[in-house]
Amino acid sequence: MKHFLLALILSLLAPAGALAQCNGVFGPNTICGTVAGGIPGQVSNSVLTGAPGGTNGQIEYNSSGVFGGFTANGDATINTGTGAVSVTKTGGVAFATSATTDTTSATNISTGTLSASRLPTSVLGNVLNAQSANYSIIAGDNGKTIYATGGPFTITLPGVGGFASDASVTVCNGDVNDVTHHAVKLSGFPIPVFSRLYMQQCVTVVIENGTWQAKTVPGRFRPNFGVQLFVDTGGSSTNDGFVSNAAANAINSIQNAYNILANEYDLLGGQPFISVTAGQNGGPLSAIGQLVNSAVINIQGNAGQGQSIATATTGTAALFLGDFAPYVISASMTWDCTGAAANCTSVSLHQQGGTDLNSGTILKGGASTHVGLLCDSMCKVNANAALTLSGTLNQGIVGNLGSMFNLGGGVTVANNTTISGGVFVMNTGSQLSLSGALTAGTTVSANEIFTVRSGATVCLTGFTTSGTFTGARQWSVLNNSFFANVSANAVPGSAGINTAATFAAGVLANSGLNSGGC
Repeated sequence: MKHFLLALILSLLAPAGALAQCNGVFGPNTICGTVAGGIPGQVSNSVLTGAPGGTNGQIEYNSSGVFGGFTANGDATINTGTGAVSVTKTGGVAFATSATTDTTSATNISTGTLSASRLPTSVLGNVLNAQSANYSIIAGDNGKTIYATGGPFTITLPGVGGFASDASVTVCNGDVNDVTHHAVKLSGFPIPVFSRLYMQQCVTVVIENGTWQAKTVPGRFRPNFGVQLFVDTGGSSTNDGFVSNAAANAINSIQNAYNILANEYDLLGGQPFISVTAGQNGGPLSAIGQLVNSAVINIQGNAGQGQSIATATTGTAALFLGDFAPYVISASMTWDCTGAAANCTSVSLHQQGGTDLNSGTILKGGASTHVGLLCDSMCKVNANAALTLSGTLNQGIVGNLGSMFNLGGGVTVANNTTISGGVFVMNTGSQLSLSGALTAGTTVSANEIFTVRSGATVCLTGFTTSGTFTGARQWSVLNNSFFANVSANAVPGSAGINTAATFAAGVLANSGLNSGGC
């Protein structure tokens, strides 16, 4: 009875909440108890032992209501010491290297090839658009290469309207670099793209800041053949001059042909030809500055077709060779001042210029103030075939300031030619060596044959004459100049002089002087 009463008293004194923590139905695998002295309640029955499931280092998990342990493997592993997770596969297949690489940075991609569809629109893909006739580039050509063959024809670049803001297009001339093929004409392309795209050349243009810009420019054309540019008045300044003088091929003037050579070519030591259709006027030429990797240019009438013409209807020369101009070889050409300005010279060389005036070269004047050939300073002129003076001239052949003339083929003064001054005029240390025939046509008049001044020298070797120079004096050799005729054939005309008022005397050696004395 005493024990019953003690239990009753203790139960009455216990807090009501403590009894409530362990009332009711418990969850599976739980018991009534406390953890670390807490309020009694439901706790896992594992607190009775503190024993985990599995083996050392494994991860705990609920295995059907009891502790279990597992080790992560397969696609991923977990370092239970640090908690770090390492994933190397998916579905048992190892990741590619790029799975852990920042592929937004192009420097992290070192192998493989992206398809064109995955490139930005401004990057060219390996897509060719083959063309063999006139073609205008379209928006669909963005990223493509226009592959042109079978020219001449024109590829046109329209304005930027309708194109992607970063559009990029390449044009290539796929023809072989040889004498039988043509450049492709380019229209609408930005500077510094040339208007001709030569064989095996490519150019790339892109849109930047709303305009077409030249991204890749091929530069000067290096021909793999000897260059001959045909000139015909039916041609065009946009043509390339290759193959023949047909209107679709030929360039329309000598000047335009020369400009193309000077601006667009690396001639690699070659000596190009400009060939003018026989009987046509190819217009005058003013050549200033050098050709790239070529010191010589040939200008001629079309081979086998006869004489061609270069007429200076305006300006001061039919052929002018200025500072650093190439050496010009002329054949079957009439350099004509007819109708030009009063001070026109058929062929004018400036400061160390040079020329060979070969077979069929005619120097024609059209006024009493015109000059046939003028070398103003230290020039060099060779003529191994007969050089012809024609028309109306003040002076025929003039050399100044140490210029040199070697006229080995003789000189012909054509029918009905009038020269109001000297046929040959050498000044200030210039030198003339003349051999071959000096021939006068019918109705020819001249004031003087040889005018030699200020230390100049004239030497005649193998010299012959024919025809009559009406009104001509043989020579005036004055002011310390030297004249030698070692041919034993007399110079035509009335008696010459070697003394005159206000001039120092000149030196004559008309006989008994061998050619070594000239």
